[in-house]
Amino acid sequence: MQTDPQASVVWWWRGAGQAGAAGDVRASAGARDAGPSAARRVRNYESIQYLRGISAVMVIFYHAAIQSAAISGLYVPASGKFGVDIFFVISGFVMWTGVSGRPTSPVIFLKKRFCRIVPLYWGFTLIAALIALLMPGLLRSTIFSLPHLAASLAFIPWINPAASSPELIERLTPVVTPGWTLNFEMLFYAMFASILMLPRYLMFLALCLEMVLLHYCAVALGGQAPLAQFYAQGVMFEFLFGVAVAIINAHYRPPMRLIAVALVLAALPVLLWADLVQPVESRWLWLGIPAAVLVAALVRMENAGWMPRADWLGRIGAGTYSIYLSHVFVIAAARIVIQLSGAAGWMMQPLVFVPLAIVASVGVGMCVHYRIERPVTAWWSRALGVA
Repeated sequence: MQTDPQASVVWWWRGAGQAGAAGDVRASAGARDAGPSAARRVRNYESIQYLRGISAVMVIFYHAAIQSAAISGLYVPASGKFGVDIFFVISGFVMWTGVSGRPTSPVIFLKKRFCRIVPLYWGFTLIAALIALLMPGLLRSTIFSLPHLAASLAFIPWINPAASSPELIERLTPVVTPGWTLNFEMLFYAMFASILMLPRYLMFLALCLEMVLLHYCAVALGGQAPLAQFYAQGVMFEFLFGVAVAIINAHYRPPMRLIAVALVLAALPVLLWADLVQPVESRWLWLGIPAAVLVAALVRMENAGWMPRADWLGRIGAGTYSIYLSHVFVIAAARIVIQLSGAAGWMMQPLVFVPLAIVASVGVGMCVHYRIERPVTAWWSRALGVA
């Protein structure tokens, strides 16, 4: 069913908006001829929040499984990193739909991104660096290094002195290792800001050209240059997948409820399989495409009224950014406490440690979200005049 673009779904952020994979996503439910007042009537698109919450839990599972397997010696299927690919698709989806019908300047856009992303990330980065300086060896993935710290704070890919992988690309992690995704996020924000002043019909084309040009310039440079190797990863195209899903959702919504359900059921096993096989060179295809299909299908199901309510999962989705940044600290702390208590023999078993890590990480992350992230974001938003 073809829809009038003027009656398309218009998405917007509450407060400072959605970051990378966090924040409230909203959409207008106005009818075709309901007029301007209908555009202000909004309803929450819970499917994105639910998927974000599930993705965060999968990332926690992945990191907890690695810790458990290393200490217990038992095999744990290390699947779950595809949560990052879903985050990237969601980020592209939300960045595009967030400005639909709400023109904004590049400066305002970047100020909002700064408020939402940077203060909390800087805080965790400085905490990790301080721990590495005062208690060396406590965090296995961090060794104190001023150049590495400066690069991490500036969102510049840099070789992590604590990383032992022979592959350069796996050593390009910041002080807080999951922050490698934010290096891509910041690049995407800069690209997105650069197209905001263009006519709407040129924006997507310009964004594609920018990303393809950067990617292939990085591939051409190649070698052992850290920046070139990092940005040569095709995973950046997952942002474009999200933008494409947003455009399709806004302008074309066919009657395909059962097909959407089937696509969800098909995308999930593909993600799990590809995650275990780990096709690094073509990750953007094997994980990015099914992630985009999953996002599109869930949004379509909600448009059709087929999305069950799960408020608790929606709240986890809203706190995903805090959960994502803090979970590595929680998992490390749990491991250290268990080892010091002498209970590693049974508590590091996968069936015990992994669920414990998930519950603890979500709990601590939600506390960080309500007690730190939201107040800090609000303060910076007021200070920069974008509240």
